[in-house]
Amino acid sequence: MVSALLVCIMSLASIGQASSSDQAAAKTLGPKRLAELVAKGEGPYTKLNDNAWSTPYKGKNLPTFTVRIAAAEDGIFFFVDLFDRKTITLSRNLLVKIAELNSDFDYGKIALTKDVLQVRLDVKAKLLDLEEFKALESQIASIADEAYGVLKDFVQ
Repeated sequence: MVSALLVCIMSLASIGQASSSDQAAAKTLGPKRLAELVAKGEGPYTKLNDNAWSTPYKGKNLPTFTVRIAAAEDGIFFFVDLFDRKTITLSRNLLVKIAELNSDFDYGKIALTKDVLQVRLDVKAKLLDLEEFKALESQIASIADEAYGVLKDFVQ
């Protein structure tokens, strides 16, 4: 009976250790995966820091803009800043339009931070292969260009 109890305790301890190592691995998965994808991507990419890159785009409504791609823990995040927060007059009409656009865009979302109005897209690093990475990068650029065209009339 004592040996069965010891086996049970040892099994639980090893499960806890595996869980801790899995959590530690997940915290570095995003940065590692992003570096791999950027190395194989079409770019051109500019390294901003160990966990972030940027790439230029041209649009119909936004002549030129930058897609930033960052990684943290097990996630990869695509961002495009549309407007400086200081240039935005918050109104009911603007907020309704942002809500409608958030409904229209399947993957990307419009976010108002303390500094900027931006579009962003968040994804789990383990779900991302090169083709999906390229597609999401292109999609966030398209969303940014479209959202800018709709929202520019609300900005001073």
